[in-house]
Amino acid sequence: EQGVGFDALNMEIRNHLCSFYMEMARALAKDSVDEEDGDSSLLWNLAGRLQDQGNHADALAVLEQCLELRRAKCGEQHPMTANVYSQMGIVLRNMGEHDKALQMHEKELQIRLAVQGELHPHTAITYSNMGLNCDKKGEYDKAMLMYEKVLEIKVSTVGEQHPDTAKIYNNMGSSCESKGDYDRALQMYEK
Repeated sequence: EQGVGFDALNMEIRNHLCSFYMEMARALAKDSVDEEDGDSSLLWNLAGRLQDQGNHADALAVLEQCLELRRAKCGEQHPMTANVYSQMGIVLRNMGEHDKALQMHEKELQIRLAVQGELHPHTAITYSNMGLNCDKKGEYDKAMLMYEKVLEIKVSTVGEQHPDTAKIYNNMGSSCESKGDYDRALQMYEK
């Protein structure tokens, strides 16, 4: 049985909203659109504004369209495509959808490793986002593994005394504290 069709209706409404947002974005952007990336850039910017306003479901719908355009223009194995996966993961984390968020970041990570390599700053950000999701899920040991990867990258690229490295130690301390490992948390905070 098909039921009353709420799923189909919701999808139709979402598609109409995305079309409406695109028309608005085009009208607002006019000459500021990057002709090279066109609608993909408009969608990217619109999704950011929606997320800033707390409209995460709408932002996710717009990012899904952006992903389709970026895949068509750049291909799956491209940093611009990875950026969309990253943003989708962040939106999903903000919605409390941590498993789905991790799936997006895992897709992003595959691209980052293949295209940009292990020591690229964006790869470190990906690992960090994965760690944040693991923290939110209460998977503190897994989060620590992600943060340790970030730490390796940061120490080798910007050094031990860099503010970005300090942020990772802070994330590690927070994860240890949430787990109840206060001695290790203190060690991380002191670094």
